[in-house]
Amino acid sequence: MLARLRRLIGFKTDTTVTGLLQVAGTTVPSDGTYGYAVGCIYHKIDGGAGTALHVNEGTLASSTFVAIEPPSSIILSDLSDVGAVAYTAGKILVADGNSYEEVALSNDVTISSAGSVTIAVGAVEDSMIEGLAAGQIILGVDGTAANNLKAVLSNHVTMDATGAVTFATVTKEFVIALTDLRQNAAMKDALPDSPAGAGGAMGLGDAAGSPVLGTSTNNTTAEEHVAFDFVVPPDYVTGNDLLVRISAYLSAAANATSNLNIIAKIVKDGALDATNLTLTAPFDLKTIVAAANFDFEINNDAAGDELAPGTVLNFHITFERDDQGGSTAGVARIEKVSVRVPCYR
Repeated sequence: MLARLRRLIGFKTDTTVTGLLQVAGTTVPSDGTYGYAVGCIYHKIDGGAGTALHVNEGTLASSTFVAIEPPSSIILSDLSDVGAVAYTAGKILVADGNSYEEVALSNDVTISSAGSVTIAVGAVEDSMIEGLAAGQIILGVDGTAANNLKAVLSNHVTMDATGAVTFATVTKEFVIALTDLRQNAAMKDALPDSPAGAGGAMGLGDAAGSPVLGTSTNNTTAEEHVAFDFVVPPDYVTGNDLLVRISAYLSAAANATSNLNIIAKIVKDGALDATNLTLTAPFDLKTIVAAANFDFEINNDAAGDELAPGTVLNFHITFERDDQGGSTAGVARIEKVSVRVPCYR
């Protein structure tokens, strides 16, 4: 448009044209004025601010001068500094400080003629991603980028700043039915109805819910035994100790040390391993006359005897009531046995 005006202004006067073609003055002629040719350029030179150039878009008989102002939009092919535009697919115009250059995106980013942008594989580096707190990840919510969520793993799984994932654990209690307790000297045999006496098996009555009982001692002593096998469950978290909990007491206080103890060994190669995995010392129950829990820690990583899912353990419980020097009859009593195992949730 501006180039066209420059060309018009530079024209020589055509003597065949009636009316003025170029005029300078301080006041733009009013609409309807006679004497100005169609296309006449009026150059307003009043020294004030505003549009300086006007063109007559009326007629010789009735002029209508319209201000010449920059257009609100332009066509790229009309830009004088673009030159010949080839319209090559996928190219864009980029200013270089002097003119616009027709170039194509390349390297890490390309664009198609449809406007589709492609980022090269591996082009986005860690430093280009939005800042995240330690252990945070970005989660898609509904397919809309604006709704993506920054979150941290929690509950059953957590992750630290190095990317290491930790599965949450919970202690599961596996209760051993008292009817599953066996004679230590004959593991395939159930407990007798009555205790066998010193050195023998404790007894278990026929009635459902009966406790395991030892021999009554009065000024005597008796250490008796029960045992059971336990298979480490498949969800066991390796590297963690087990805990055997025994609820036990004496029916009457004893006169001397009366120990409750457990020996834990792995069953392998058709026999018991030699290593006792119990880390807890025996408990003296001589004054314990009401049910109480006693916890025995079982080592998980003794050399050559590491625990794993599927490991078979044999637990041998010994319970003594020593009333030597006393005069009160009483029995050892076991009411509950369980194994507490750290497992994945």
